[in-house]
Amino acid sequence: MHTSIHVGLVQVPQSGHCLLFQTLRGAVDLVAADVAYSLEHSDTASLSPAETETLSRRGYLTEESAELELQQARTALDITAKSLKPGCDIVFRFGPQLQKERPPQSEFSTVEDVFAVWDGTRISGPRVPVVIDVALAEIDPALVEQVLASAARRDHPVIPIVTPEGMVALRHWVQSQNFGYLNLQANSCNMPTDAAPLSMSIVDCFEKQVHVGMKCNIDGMSEEQLKAVAQVAHVVRHKYPFFMVWLQSGVLDGTQEPEVTSGNGTRMPYISVENEGVMSTLFRFITRPRSINYTPFFQPRPATLIFDVATKAVSYESPGRETVIQGIALVRERIRTDFTQESQPPDEEKSGGCLSCKYGLVCGRSWIDEYGYGNASDCAKAFERRIRQVLPLLLHNIRGNVRPPGAGGQEKMK
Repeated sequence: MHTSIHVGLVQVPQSGHCLLFQTLRGAVDLVAADVAYSLEHSDTASLSPAETETLSRRGYLTEESAELELQQARTALDITAKSLKPGCDIVFRFGPQLQKERPPQSEFSTVEDVFAVWDGTRISGPRVPVVIDVALAEIDPALVEQVLASAARRDHPVIPIVTPEGMVALRHWVQSQNFGYLNLQANSCNMPTDAAPLSMSIVDCFEKQVHVGMKCNIDGMSEEQLKAVAQVAHVVRHKYPFFMVWLQSGVLDGTQEPEVTSGNGTRMPYISVENEGVMSTLFRFITRPRSINYTPFFQPRPATLIFDVATKAVSYESPGRETVIQGIALVRERIRTDFTQESQPPDEEKSGGCLSCKYGLVCGRSWIDEYGYGNASDCAKAFERRIRQVLPLLLHNIRGNVRPPGAGGQEKMK
């Protein structure tokens, strides 16, 4: 019995615990430092029989050879590559859009025209998310109704992304039959200093069975705004403790040590915007322990078909993020090209060490290419520093209430 090659081990800052991450099995656990030490050195003799059994059942200890474990990972990567399909979001943007040049004459005059672009490709697959992006305090009610009706007819899920002002504009449509989740995004330009109205709006959403997650970019926020963020979290969590608040910074480097900011006497951890995907991956594995949804290094970002309501300008961004602003026929053809290409296993020559890296199944990005790491080992160590950075914010949101089934009840495993 020895430690699996797929085990990531990261110390939780300012605690006597470590996070274990079994990247092939998708297990995530917090363990005492002495248990982590035993795993790090494959010292199974120092573990109790109960601990050994639990660690084995969770996949941290194994009797399989390293060669067999690597083959299992390669098989999982190949299967994922063949089944992985890029997604496409249809975005209706309600908000000011600054453009240096006048947009071309749009052929998209109605909501149905926008939906018809995707319909015309006749591409089968998963439902297409419809994003209602609202950054204004007032929006056209008739247009919102058309978007909701068109999405409902096609069984497309609706995902609102709103600013604090946009939350007010969308309040009339906050009902579980329209959407089940609302993504609230705040920054120094739109975060109010009075927390009460925003707190009431969020509580009202929860009472209507619409969950809210709040994502704040704290760069440039005033002390009063930070106090308001802390107050919103305090007020909403008093009634709905599962309310998620993610604080981010575009200035903080992704591999730096964890950072905290203070507001209203409350210390709040925040992460680099680079590590949003790292946090999402860990949170998904913790909250959905029975569903292992790999996010491999070759995971394509979704394409977007964006309709700007104010200008009626349309842009299409492919999964490779090449922006195209064209007529209906050309946009439809580009979408058809993007979504009918056969999925291929990752190129071994281009993938380098990613194929053998223990985080290759879950990292979500080709960090080696993007950040110029010398080899897979250096990249894996940097990824573990990213995990270390996100842990305080992750634990702050989970608050110790979420544990994978069968995580064990022994004293040293928590």
